[in-house]
Amino acid sequence: MEFDKNYFEAEVREGFYVTSDIKHAWAAQLEVLSDVDKACRENGIQYFAEWGTLLGAIRHHGFIPWDDDMDICMRRPDYNRFLEAAKDIMPEGYEIFDMNTDADNDNAIARIINGRNINCDGIHLEKFHGFPYVAGIDIFPLDYIAADEEDDKFQCDLIDIVWTVEKLARNIENKCNEINLEKAPAELELRLSQVEELCGVTVDRNKSIAQQLLILVDKLSGLYTEKEADYITLMHVWLGNKNYKFPKEYYRKEIRVPFENTEIPVPVEYDAILKIKYGDYMIPVHNWDTHEYPFFVKQKKHCIDEGTQFNDYKDTYNDYIQYKEQNSAMRKAKKIIKDFNGDTHKTVLFLSYKAENWNTMDNIYKKYCQEKDIKVIVQCVPYYYKNIDGTFEKYIDGGMYPEYVTITPIEDYNYVNENPDVIVFQYPYDNYNSAGTTDPVFYSYNLASHTQKLIYIPYFRTDEIDENDMRAYTNMDAYVTMPGVVYADKVIVQSEGIKKLYIKKLTDFFGEESEDEWEDKIEAEDIGGI
Repeated sequence: MEFDKNYFEAEVREGFYVTSDIKHAWAAQLEVLSDVDKACRENGIQYFAEWGTLLGAIRHHGFIPWDDDMDICMRRPDYNRFLEAAKDIMPEGYEIFDMNTDADNDNAIARIINGRNINCDGIHLEKFHGFPYVAGIDIFPLDYIAADEEDDKFQCDLIDIVWTVEKLARNIENKCNEINLEKAPAELELRLSQVEELCGVTVDRNKSIAQQLLILVDKLSGLYTEKEADYITLMHVWLGNKNYKFPKEYYRKEIRVPFENTEIPVPVEYDAILKIKYGDYMIPVHNWDTHEYPFFVKQKKHCIDEGTQFNDYKDTYNDYIQYKEQNSAMRKAKKIIKDFNGDTHKTVLFLSYKAENWNTMDNIYKKYCQEKDIKVIVQCVPYYYKNIDGTFEKYIDGGMYPEYVTITPIEDYNYVNENPDVIVFQYPYDNYNSAGTTDPVFYSYNLASHTQKLIYIPYFRTDEIDENDMRAYTNMDAYVTMPGVVYADKVIVQSEGIKKLYIKKLTDFFGEESEDEWEDKIEAEDIGGI
């Protein structure tokens, strides 16, 4: 699959900040989807977008901004066929991860993954768009509900019994502290005998009992065929919610709808399905805590524990204080020299990050332009996309600035030599962003060394963030604990609520002793923007 370079940049979608790392994760999963789609179409296997992927396809024409994974579903016959044939019909390197392949997997669904291990091989990174972590798609089996209520009740009761014993067996195998490990084995043996009698099966005590029982649950879920049923469901949901069912006709036909830079099949009756799932599904509701977010955070932590060095911002509060003291002395010396030379004119330099982002600078720019005896200069900082092979590609800005803004070429004004009184800038990341970077001379650390006052204004504006929205708060790591925010003398954010969260995020990162520092430098005012 091909992606434009700007696809991987962080962006605000519908008020939610999506990080560059998550953009790479999206692209990797879309690559998996492309391979799954090709295999299914060539082999007559039908699948549909499911859960957040279905909702995203219809409401957002792509990922829900605060979602990070992909889900599809298949009717049971197609599901079984795909799992059995995956090793032959999928490209090399793919594997199925489910209850059959992994004894410690306690999930009733399957997952198609692009490997078992984190992979930094160049060919792998090229195919999966610079994403080294294991990426995949969850696959949910759609099962048919028995037409007769008594048959359905018996099936559900049977599944519930087996699943309960499976959980007991797994707790014993995992030596869970929540159970009595001395008495539990005897209880398990009694219940196993009941399951064997009820289901007419034999459980091998020398293998993982939990795995065998979960496989049995899966088989029991698919007892009924399309001919024997009027409705279809996700059995693990149906067990606890008898409203969760769909006429089987809803999943007979598909239509393909836009999804990011590709298409994905959805049930032709997607509207009715989404209403059953979510009610008024066109009203966005942030999903805060369905799973660990983002999904690759554990994989990254594992790499760090193993000694892998990531390009993450790691300064301590002591580093910051030392920098601040050194820079303060340097600024005083430069001011003394300027005063001695009788230089009384004042210059304010605006460093814009792309023409499309000018709007958040516009208000403060107009304020400085209205002041007397101030020379205002605007420059557009050079920006480069990062390629997977470590090279850089210069971004050509084709955007337009307002007519009243004059852009001074970089070669016509050298801030390092001129030392403007104030620098206002928008790009907080320096080199700590996986999609791109500015020229190092424009890194915030260098900017702060050549001005008496460095002001940072974000180039974007988000929706107001609820303090309980942990996904939005987690993503603040990618733009708050960044050099531009830390080295600036003043940070202007859009509201008091956002200011409060900036302070909390920075204090979490640097320690409680730093809180007053952020209280003093962060201010809330209208920064404009969309």
